[in-house]
Amino acid sequence: MLSSTSIQKGCFSIELYKDSKAKFKYTPRLVFRINLHVKDLPILLSFKNTFGVGTVSTKGKVTSYTVKTFKDLAVIVNHFKLYSLVSSKYLVFGINIGYKLIIF
Repeated sequence: MLSSTSIQKGCFSIELYKDSKAKFKYTPRLVFRINLHVKDLPILLSFKNTFGVGTVSTKGKVTSYTVKTFKDLAVIVNHFKLYSLVSSKYLVFGINIGYKLIIF
């Protein structure tokens, strides 16, 4: 179900976060996120419980499942290796994974 939900509502992205130890005070981080309407909160909680990684948060009418750490992203990446995305998101997945391998 994660693969099919990701095709519609999920994305990998590269975000900058504040890091006082970094030369320029920011560090890039690979993030996986799915945003859904708050009524779909049980779906996102099931992802968190099934994979044992990530966080679920709600703001207004939007609830999000977010995975940020390198170790936790490995769980999501392994899922997508087993259950491939069948859309243009597969290309984005490949590009982001390539970025992760180069940077980290």
